[in-house]
Amino acid sequence: MDTGLTAQLQSPDQNPNWAPANSIARDADKLTVRFDAFDATYEGKISADHTSIDGHFTQMGNELPLALKKI
Repeated sequence: MDTGLTAQLQSPDQNPNWAPANSIARDADKLTVRFDAFDATYEGKISADHTSIDGHFTQMGNELPLALKKI
């Protein structure tokens, strides 16, 4: 199903090319983005004012906190 959402990820240490998300799902304030090229997932909660997403990035079993903020 096309949600109209898009995302890309780049890791200069792993691959200089931008990789598109393989799947993006939003359920109310929860967002999940999957990048198969990096074996990675981002899961976060969208703020009520839609200016940030507080979540975590998981790659090959390693989880790191990652907050995204609109500038």
